[in-house]
Parts: sequence; C-alpha cells; structure tokens
Amino acid sequence: MERVIVPNSVANRIITVGEPSRARKIAKYFDNTQPIIEVESKRGFLTLTGTYKNEKVSIIAIGMGLGVADMLVREVRAVTNGPLLIIRFGSCGGIGTAGDAGNLAIYLGMVSVCKEGAVLVTKNYDYWVQDYHYESEDEAEADSPLGKIFDTGYGVVTKAFHDTFRGIPYHISAVIPADLQLSTHLYYYLQEHVGVDNTCTGINATADSFYSSQGRTGDVFGDDNEKLISAIRKKLPFAETLEMESGMILHLAQCATFESKKNPNHPGPIRATACAMIFFNRNTTEAIDHDLIDELEKNAGRACLDAIVETAF
Repeated sequence: MERVIVPNSVANRIITVGEPSRARKIAKYFDNTQPIIEVESKRGFLTLTGTYKNEKVSIIAIGMGLGVADMLVREVRAVTNGPLLIIRFGSCGGIGTAGDAGNLAIYLGMVSVCKEGAVLVTKNYDYWVQDYHYESEDEAEADSPLGKIFDTGYGVVTKAFHDTFRGIPYHISAVIPADLQLSTHLYYYLQEHVGVDNTCTGINATADSFYSSQGRTGDVFGDDNEKLISAIRKKLPFAETLEMESGMILHLAQCATFESKKNPNHPGPIRATACAMIFFNRNTTEAIDHDLIDELEKNAGRACLDAIVETAF
C-alpha cells in the first residue's frame, strides 16, 4: 500500500491545510537557509518541509473531509517517532456569534480558534433505512405482523424493530478537547498578525458531509436537516465554526495520547488544535469579499508558524 505521507519527509511539527496553494503561501515564510523538501503523493497530499526560526516544520495539504484528516494523522504517526504537534488551518462557515452570546452578527474574515474543542456532527444512516426499504405502509406490512422483513447480511430486521431504534437524523458528539497550550499560543499570534478584533475562540463543529450534516438544505435527498444548525447551537451555545476536518484531528490526537500512556512502545503523544477563517455566514448566507482572502491566509498562516515553533514538545 502506497502511503500518502512518505517516511523521512515530515517533521514533528505540522500545519495542515486543505489547498496546495495555501500550503505554498505559508511555506514562503520558511527560513531561506536551506531548500524546502517537497513531496507530492499519488493520492494528492502535498508535503512541504523546511525550517521556521530554525525549527523544522511541515505544511501538509490534504484536501477536504473526515477521511483525509483521519489518513493524515494516522500516516504521520506511522512514519515519525516522538511527540507530535499539529495545527489545522482551514476555512469554514460561521454559525455562532463571534464569542458574544448577545450579538447575532458573525464577522466575515474573523479567524476562530477551537480553544474549547470540537464536536463531530455525523449522519445517522439508520434514520433513512426504512425510507428506501419500504415504498408504502402496505408493502411494509405485507409479509409479517411486525412489518416486512429484510436481510441485512448480519441478521433479519423488521420494520417495527427498525422504527424502535431509528433515532434522530444527526448525531452531535461530546466535546473533544484541543490542546490548551498550543491553542493559547495560536490565539495570541493570531491576535498579533490578524488583529484582536478579527480573532475569536469557540467550539468547532466538524461534519461528515459538506451538505447534509452542515445543514445545507434541499429536497432531492430528504436530508431532514433544516433545524440542524440551530440544534448545534442549542446544545453548544458557543459553537462558532462548521467545517469538515478539525474534530477528527483532535479526536485522534486524544486517542493517541491516551494510548501512549499505557504502551511503553508507543511512538508518542499528539497535541493538536485548529483555527478556521470564517468565509461564510451560515445564518445570513453572506460571503467574504474574495479580495480579502489572500492577505488573511498569509497573516493567519504566519500566526500558525509562530504558534507551533513557540510550543515545546
């Protein structure tokens, strides 16, 4: 199996982004004392490794989604030894109130640090099973007093049994902590490079879809997500951002760190945090002025570099 992360190509300090262009933009701040090591995998990951303030750092572009975030952390851990520091730097939709529970405005172009952690918002696929197994109530009840029986491959399930356990369409997890020290450093340097008024903290919501579990509505797939964003905010009043990667990275960092305490042969703990530029106001459908993005990426990327080299293993 070809790895997306090549052994000996990655540092123990990592900033991960979605787009290769953003990775290259941040890498321009590397020290010019030695060449940048560039590795691009056949699966689309781009790794740029150099030094910043004489500390070795890798910037890795991975694309978008839980799957690639999972692959990143697992494969980096597989080809490195010792503690890891990871900062996720991405873009997002804003669903909160910019840290002020009494202010309904979200300021486009703000950068939010998930200092308080993240939750995973995932589709409950069982919720829809009966919809595509049964076209009508008559069909559902034709073969059995308990409803039509279908074979899942793991045993026979009836409609009545399924209805009992159908549940809600989306699951919102418990909060997954971010590393406090790394988050604090990141927040400090974002305030320095982006501005105090353009930086906030809050809980991140990480979805398993760009559409359904991010509350983008439509009538083609029956997503039943019209109230999802309000449900996230009701459960988590200080949720600020909605995207697709940060929660998975924090989750795996927590898992690896827990296992490292039990296993003397473990390669080491992982400390992680994330920040995201608010490009869309999901409460009003407003979008950031595209002309502002380039400078924001540069300044926030510089803050990520400062934070990750400032934080000791």
